[in-house]
Amino acid sequence: MKITQQPYYARLAFILLCIVLSYLILSVGSSVLIPIAFAFLVALILHPVVGFLNRRLHVPELLAIGISVFGFLLLLVGLVYVLSFQVADFSQDFPVLQQKLMGWSASLQNWAERRYHLTVRDQASYLQKVSGTLMSGVAATVGALVLSLSHFLFWTAIVFIYSFFILSHRRLLVRFLAALFPAQHRLAVRHSIMETRRVINGYVLGLITELVIVTAASTIALLVLGVRYAFLLGLLAGVLNIIPYLGFISALTLAGLVTLVHHSPVMALTVCGVLFGIHLLDANVLAPRVIGGRVRMNPFATLVGLFIGGLIWGIPGLFLAIPFTAIMKVVFSHVEALQPWAMVMGTETDAPAEGDLLNEPTPPVEPEAPEAS
Repeated sequence: MKITQQPYYARLAFILLCIVLSYLILSVGSSVLIPIAFAFLVALILHPVVGFLNRRLHVPELLAIGISVFGFLLLLVGLVYVLSFQVADFSQDFPVLQQKLMGWSASLQNWAERRYHLTVRDQASYLQKVSGTLMSGVAATVGALVLSLSHFLFWTAIVFIYSFFILSHRRLLVRFLAALFPAQHRLAVRHSIMETRRVINGYVLGLITELVIVTAASTIALLVLGVRYAFLLGLLAGVLNIIPYLGFISALTLAGLVTLVHHSPVMALTVCGVLFGIHLLDANVLAPRVIGGRVRMNPFATLVGLFIGGLIWGIPGLFLAIPFTAIMKVVFSHVEALQPWAMVMGTETDAPAEGDLLNEPTPPVEPEAPEAS
């Protein structure tokens, strides 16, 4: 059967249609797809643990899966407990925060009276109107936060249930993926699955190592400076560092604001400078050695993946963007038609030494033979 190639504008229309449909499916089905994506990631992380328990310690497979999933859940609950304990300790200093805010408010009122000739009574009446709207907004926000917390606990349980079943039926899922393709491509499919598992496991291991080092360095630096809630701020700096670029900015802002409540502005700037220095060391020394060799994606592809993940799935998309972008790079590298996309997502060292079209010499043009008269 003769296969005719469609014109470029038709292929471009099909590509754009696929992109739009993918965006709609991911957006509309986010409540179902996000837990499955997290469960798939957790299953990839726990697969080596299950293999170790089953093959080395001769634990039955279902029991090994249950132990791995339950142990990971306990680790997550412990991290949340430590973080919530620190936040509860910080909430006891809310009266100090209120006094600070009242002092800043008085200074602001005096400045507004000198600058704009507004009396304190006029400012108080205006603030009373604004505070009514603000308090109603705060009440709505607290209600939404409680509802979101209940949703978070429910979907966390769903994620670990999904992870248990994905690990239990992992061989069936691999056979299913292989059966979707013709026989001549099934070996490449299995290689893609194995490389995906290797990349994700290496990425998560490097991420955990980076989290521990950044948390320890930030906590020790803040303790040396004598900053209150040094462990809470250091832990936030390490956890938020999971989100490249955006997480560091959020951690720096939170640390500066919390330090400003109990210390001078100079101390707040010092804390921001110290955390910024730790981030520079992490981004230029630690991350390339711990994570860069495993994922091998350039910063531009990383940033684009973060923005697309945040646009489609919000905060969960930010956490899932990097591992799933790395999975896409692995898949693209095994599909001949998509290998240029894998190349543009990778680093400079991934490109072959021979084949750079910009550096290849132009072949000489042979002179045309004279036409016969």
